[in-house]
Formats: sequence, C-alpha cells, structure tokens
Amino acid sequence: MKKLILGMAIVASAFVFGQKDKDANALNAQLQAANKTAMDAYNAKNYAAAAPKFIEVYDLLKSTGQDNKIYMYYAGLSHALANNSDASIKIYTDLVNSGFTGVETTYTAKEKKSGQVVNLDKATWELMKKKPGLYRFQNRADKKRRA
Repeated sequence: MKKLILGMAIVASAFVFGQKDKDANALNAQLQAANKTAMDAYNAKNYAAAAPKFIEVYDLLKSTGQDNKIYMYYAGLSHALANNSDASIKIYTDLVNSGFTGVETTYTAKEKKSGQVVNLDKATWELMKKKPGLYRFQNRADKKRRA
C-alpha cells in the first residue's frame, strides 16, 4: 500500500506542480505534507490520525480537478482499523454509491523517437491518440479494491 500511495502522490503532485497557477507550489507543498503525515501515521498504526489526512489529500486533489477516490478508500480503511465504524461505513457507502469499484485505469503513451513513457489523464490520452505516429498508446486496468 505504501508504494501505491507514494506513487499516486508523486503523479498527483506532478499534476499540481504542472499547473500554471502561481499558487501551485503552495498547493503542491500542502499536498505533499498531508500525504506524508497520512503515510507516517498509517505506518505507525495511528489510524485515527491517518484517516483525516487521507481525506485532506483527497480534497486537495479534488480542488485541482482530480477526483481520485482511492484516498477516500484509504480514509475508510484507516477509520475501520481505528475502530471508528460509523465514519468507515459512511465513507464506504458514499464510495459504493458513487460507483467506485477500486479499478484504476492507467493511461500511458510511449514516444516513438525517444522511447519515453508518460502517464496521462484520460482526456489528454484520448486527445493525443488522434495524432498517430508520434506515440504508442496503452491503457491498463489495475486490481480491484474491495470496500
């Protein structure tokens, strides 16, 4: 789980950092700090402290246009591990009602000249597919998580 969360945070922070908004650096720093606090608390088995930080990471990402519900899943898991059943059930119910399945699709493109692989959001991936010859496109569905 640690590698997955760290990897997602790096991707998310790259998105935030890539924004042209002058507040992007501050938002990126806030995102990194919240994610680090959540991970540190989770790894220390301080699940009650980790849960609200995972929610904060989700909210920060959502403010940039990324509705990455996996962080809500992690918040629900942390609440459950902290024996906070009511909060856990509410989060998982909201996830199920929103259609969250835990399957995450990764969209990548490989530049034919350099061989460099880049991760893309779905909209960019679809747009770039219209320029054949420059990239090789791939999408992959990752494992399903159960709420």
